Amino acid sequence: MNFDARLRTWGLALVALFLLNGALSFASVWPTFWIRPTLELSVEAAVLLLALAGWQALSGAPSRGFLIACSCVFVVLVFGHYGAVMSHSLYGRDINVYWDAPHVANVGNMFVSVTPLWLLLLAFAALAVCIGALFWIGYWSLRQCARAMTTPAGLRSLGALAAVVVALFFAQRSFGVGERIVFTPPVTGLYVTQAALVRDSMTGGDVLASLGPAPDLSSDFARLKGADVLVMFIESYGAVSYDRPDVNGALKTSRDEFAAAVADTHRAVVSAFSVSPTFAGGSWLAHLSLMSGQQVKDPGQYAVLMAQQDRDSLPTVLQSKGYRTVGLMPGIRLDWPEGRFYRFDELLDESKLEYHGPEFGWWRIPDQYSLAKFDAMELEKTERAPLFLLFTSINTHLPFLPTPPYQPDWQRLLSADPFDAAAAAAVNAQQPDWLNMGNDYAQSMEYVYRTLAGYLRKNAGRDFLLVVLGDHQPAANVSGEDAPWDTPVHIIASRAELLEPLLAHGFRPGVTPSRPAVGNMSELLPMIAEAMDSKAEAASVTKAD
Repeated sequence: MNFDARLRTWGLALVALFLLNGALSFASVWPTFWIRPTLELSVEAAVLLLALAGWQALSGAPSRGFLIACSCVFVVLVFGHYGAVMSHSLYGRDINVYWDAPHVANVGNMFVSVTPLWLLLLAFAALAVCIGALFWIGYWSLRQCARAMTTPAGLRSLGALAAVVVALFFAQRSFGVGERIVFTPPVTGLYVTQAALVRDSMTGGDVLASLGPAPDLSSDFARLKGADVLVMFIESYGAVSYDRPDVNGALKTSRDEFAAAVADTHRAVVSAFSVSPTFAGGSWLAHLSLMSGQQVKDPGQYAVLMAQQDRDSLPTVLQSKGYRTVGLMPGIRLDWPEGRFYRFDELLDESKLEYHGPEFGWWRIPDQYSLAKFDAMELEKTERAPLFLLFTSINTHLPFLPTPPYQPDWQRLLSADPFDAAAAAAVNAQQPDWLNMGNDYAQSMEYVYRTLAGYLRKNAGRDFLLVVLGDHQPAANVSGEDAPWDTPVHIIASRAELLEPLLAHGFRPGVTPSRPAVGNMSELLPMIAEAMDSKAEAASVTKAD
């Protein structure tokens, strides 16, 4: 091989090394799906190179089948790395394949419902091209490296390079050697972790013990004096609505309207942050954490705890005090057997809500309609027991648009013509801005505040304790990278004295929460139970004396 040929061979091999390493060490460009190169090293690229050198040393030039097999492994590793990078950048948490996989179909249907057909076809075509391009890059790169190894010097050089990188990686992990050299987290670790999660989820384990002891729910709730208790989980209502300046500014008017509605209806409100057990998804973990008083952090704990039919929760405790308990869950479209844990007297799911108005995206029922229907079916009855409500909202779910129009005439919501046709058509024409979802998020949260304000005014004369809180932060493409898991909590009462015990836990008057968070979301339940106990009233009287 002459000098020019050797130079060309080594030049192509060098390009191949950069491609192999770069494809397994890139980072994300927040908050987009784009990527950027880094100066990190990929141990998996080095392992592929070492395997190639080993084959060359033992069997000579690698066969086409071996190169194809290595290229397929390369494609799997690249997609795994992309998924790991983007799950943190855009979703804000790791993905649990075992528990998240069953929801893929629903998420897919949601995206199909809000995405034009041409864009979907383009996305599938782009995915196919991407897979083919990655395979070609892997095959071409490995082949160039194999050609450079045809000489003894080339084999020794590339084999030694790969061996040194692999050895340095393990030395760094084991002994802290060479810490200035940054390795990207290996994708194989992600696959091993996911396999372990699948195994643990299928075999079970001492899951209940991992939850810790059940909270003390021995409160007599006497201070309520029969007031209705309404708990409203607002989908994706996270601390970012206060922390991100542009979102906070966009919500000022509607938030002021919410605060004014509290004051105008002669109620009081205290607010705080609590730490959700989940981020950007898994709302049901937050629901159960508050209702049970135990921080439920993964679907395995959720499944096991929901199977414990003898465990108390806020609905069952209030049920024992004479309350009628209602679950208002417009997002439930199928049978929900695990819901028996809550032992609701009535579950108002999608079918029972009987919504026949215009649909708004995948989450087709307006939250405002759901509340109006609950009032008509339960709250406005003249002869009834006090009510407990658990409402899980849906309209602020990713991708946030289309947002239903707010209807000032609540009674019209229950008619055959709930919205003006032009208003409904205008919002349904909205398309999510996938690369800048902050504005879409703010628009959906504005709808929440207007709905809450309208609901308070609609029920101005009613005595109730209203707990409004976010289930989790929105996805990281809105909340930011490494955002806290905090969500706002507002507790509104018709009688201000009910809220006084909560001030000692870190709640503050008004609709603006302050840090630090008062605790995990699960800790809110014992705080509320304690505040409603007759002993809290006695303690307040003693303090006043």
